Amino acid sequence: MSSVRTHLFFVTLCMAIGSALVFCYYHGHPSKPEPEKVTPAPPKDEANIEILADADEPPKATPTDERPQEPVIEQPTETEQVAEPEPQKQTEPLPVSPKPPAQKTAPTVRMPTQTTRSGERKVARPTPEKIEENRRALEMAAYAQKLGDSGDPKAAEELRKMVYEENDYVKQHALTALVKIQGKEALPVVIEMAQSEHRAARLRAAYELGKIGDPAGLPVLEQLSQSKNVVLRQGVALSLGKINDKRSLPILFNLVTDSDERTREYARKSLIDLTGLNMHGIREELGEKISRVRFIPPAQERARWEEWWRKNHEYLRWNEEQSRLLIQREL
Repeated sequence: MSSVRTHLFFVTLCMAIGSALVFCYYHGHPSKPEPEKVTPAPPKDEANIEILADADEPPKATPTDERPQEPVIEQPTETEQVAEPEPQKQTEPLPVSPKPPAQKTAPTVRMPTQTTRSGERKVARPTPEKIEENRRALEMAAYAQKLGDSGDPKAAEELRKMVYEENDYVKQHALTALVKIQGKEALPVVIEMAQSEHRAARLRAAYELGKIGDPAGLPVLEQLSQSKNVVLRQGVALSLGKINDKRSLPILFNLVTDSDERTREYARKSLIDLTGLNMHGIREELGEKISRVRFIPPAQERARWEEWWRKNHEYLRWNEEQSRLLIQREL
């Protein structure tokens, strides 16, 4: 019995050792999987040929076994805050903003120039003395304007002194302020300035004579109407329309044929203000309730005014109610 047991023990041991060896062989050295063969994609031209060849065939159904993988959504941590999606707003068309107004360009300032012996023109830099003179002139002009706005008769004497300053800018402001305070009492000073050598003073005096409105200034205005300065003649044409005297009309007749168009327009305006008549146009009747106005040349217009003057100048009188010259014939 003992020998049989011993034999069975050795047989069982050998079988266990063999099973262990087989397990270690297969599990200790695993077999490597064979790499998958990747078929190269056909060139673009061949793919296009295949697509064109199979265009008539119905499209093949793709297998539905392979399902697309769902995207992995990362869960936020405790510290992170999940931002709620903002609701989509309906887009509205943006309002069309109006074009900005055109910016006004600053006026060009012409610097004083000096001509050298070679004919070159160079910009004359103002000297410190000239700068100081201009500063003083601005201060005096502002002071004269302030005196005129005050209306104090005591300031007239000081303004008379400022009228005779050398600076034209001071002259103009002082003369305007003096007329504003004294009115007709300043007429002698204004007439004197209208005959001065300063061009700016003559121009300002021509306008101030119209503001005063005294017929005593007509001889001076007639003299200024023959000036070569266009701006001065324009001022005379406007001032004559403010003097309520029939002796203003012959001077305006001459300005109707002036070489400057604006001077002619100002002369016509003054004649209309004084007489209420317009000789520049002739009304022509074209039919029943149909007419037109034909404008005539300045020479013919002046001839019509002179003819009207010869017939009616003895009967012209100023009418205060209608503020114009009217023909008043005695019965």
